[in-house]
Amino acid sequence: MSRHQAKELMDLLPLVLKRLVNGPPETLPETDSVELFFENNGSRNPATFEQIVAMYALSFVHVGCKEMAIKFLQTVMSMPTTKMTNYVGLTKDMVLSLLTIAKCVPEKSPALITHLTQIANGPYYNATKVLKIVDYKAKLADDIIEYMSTGQVKLAVLTTNLLASLSRKLNFFAGFAILQRLEKVSEALAYEWLGGAISSVRKIAVDELINWCIRRTVNDRSHFMDQFQVVTRRSPLHAIRLLSYMNRAMYDYEADRKYLLAKAFIDVSESKDTKAMCRFFVLVARGPKSPIRSYRGHQSLFQRTHMVVQFLKRIDTTIIDVTRMTHSLLFVSSLLRSQEADRLIWREMLRIGIEPDTTHIHTSLRPRLVCRSDIRQSAELMAILIRQFKPDDVQNADFDDESAVFVDEDEFAKSSDSTESEELAPKNKALLDFSTPNMEISTRRSRKIYITLLDGLNHAGIHELVNLIAIYMLTRPFCDQIMLQVVASVWLDSAGYDPEATSDEVYCVWEAIKKYANTIREQRLDSKVFDYSFNSNNLNSLIEALVRKGDLNMAWRVIREEMPKHDLIPDKMVFYTLVSQLSVNGRLWPLGKAMVARFNKHYPGPVAAALKDPECPHTLKAMIYAGIRETADN
Repeated sequence: MSRHQAKELMDLLPLVLKRLVNGPPETLPETDSVELFFENNGSRNPATFEQIVAMYALSFVHVGCKEMAIKFLQTVMSMPTTKMTNYVGLTKDMVLSLLTIAKCVPEKSPALITHLTQIANGPYYNATKVLKIVDYKAKLADDIIEYMSTGQVKLAVLTTNLLASLSRKLNFFAGFAILQRLEKVSEALAYEWLGGAISSVRKIAVDELINWCIRRTVNDRSHFMDQFQVVTRRSPLHAIRLLSYMNRAMYDYEADRKYLLAKAFIDVSESKDTKAMCRFFVLVARGPKSPIRSYRGHQSLFQRTHMVVQFLKRIDTTIIDVTRMTHSLLFVSSLLRSQEADRLIWREMLRIGIEPDTTHIHTSLRPRLVCRSDIRQSAELMAILIRQFKPDDVQNADFDDESAVFVDEDEFAKSSDSTESEELAPKNKALLDFSTPNMEISTRRSRKIYITLLDGLNHAGIHELVNLIAIYMLTRPFCDQIMLQVVASVWLDSAGYDPEATSDEVYCVWEAIKKYANTIREQRLDSKVFDYSFNSNNLNSLIEALVRKGDLNMAWRVIREEMPKHDLIPDKMVFYTLVSQLSVNGRLWPLGKAMVARFNKHYPGPVAAALKDPECPHTLKAMIYAGIRETADN
């Protein structure tokens, strides 16, 4: 019977998705017609987005098909985020909370049915089982206390996420009220809940709650560590998450911080949780984050390196699986940003039996490149990651082979009358073969690696490699619309920061990107679904690059000619991109005022919006007023 009911519910799925996408109808249905998505409460109000989602998922749960409810919630997660009607939060946060709870609880769980019933009927529904918003939030808080008291920590954290999704995260009073109630039961329960649910608390409230824990530590640190040890034995990851926040805030309590780290290392080692141990080394490498007003200042890199090495020497390899710590230790090495740290950490890694391979080294590349630390060593790591030149394979290799990477080792041609292939295509193609098939760009993981490398190289100022990797990514058959837009923005940004590039070369890069997009549009089968067009961020990157090169006329030409071709209207962000760099230097104010006057003549709306923007810098706002005044005088 339940199988037939589930099939009937699946037949309604197209109607449900259409209703979620299009929203409620403009006119109410006739009294004699059947309408599935109106509340039957006498007021003829259309059902909201969250009510329809909860109704449909609840129907699957009632007929014993929780897996279908989970698949439906996963489908809704991919839809655009909107504000909830009956609550303060966002629909995506609420759906994600329900989805995680549905995966955690058994079939026809009373907790899941209660939450779905409450959201489906709404807080103003005339039913005995539905509570008002305040009462429902109070019930969720009671459930959190009950779950923590009975040892259901995961369900308590998920319930906290649901409570936070109804009001855009918890404020200080809501979080502290739960902490006080848990403290009456057990102080360890309060710390365990805070470590698991701290991501559901607002940032300002997090600082206050962490300071509350630090005061407890300073007053009696031995008692705090006794309670913290209980948390570590039951939930090592929750304990490390709480310790991470405390470690960053204890800049004025160095002795207490070192005491906590030393004791926590022993407890985490006894828990045999490798993931918690990895996060422990990351928090040690980060160290405390000291504000400017502190007389102590930031902890030096040498001190953090020394602490990491000392803890590495104390690892018991018979308890902890050190082979799973490779990624984290390489990331720790990159955070410390010194050759001495690399030498010491790599020596300890080899001593305890960790041998990183090429699939691990990419973990440490991005922090080095973004922080502009050890650029030469980062290039050496990339040389390890990308294999050496193989001339025999180049002659017989196919450019579309997924396991091959072709790049140009020579400079691009500078001639303006040359074709795109002469300017941007490789002259001498070198085959860069990766050690594992996981590095192929066809996989989602490898795409993330390529985009990470591209962004890191852009921040580091290694513009030649940015050009090579961008060409490779745009010529792959797996380049989709998202990758096209990301690569276009990074490539244009790199061209703008390149000191050797001119404005003509920046525009040449833009023309090449458009040609690549046309080629992708012709070859891809999904071109009827995705038009492979450019967004406003791509045009903003082009305008910013041209302004950096001092070619304001070319930037204005992009606004007047290129943006209409892509159905884009200049907005406040485009205006900021055009004139914000001119307001920093007083010598450039005449050019800035002229550009403000020109922009205000054709697009007065964004200029007026910039003047009303409270985040607009005072120097920029003054230059805008001066430009408008000159327009009025003329």
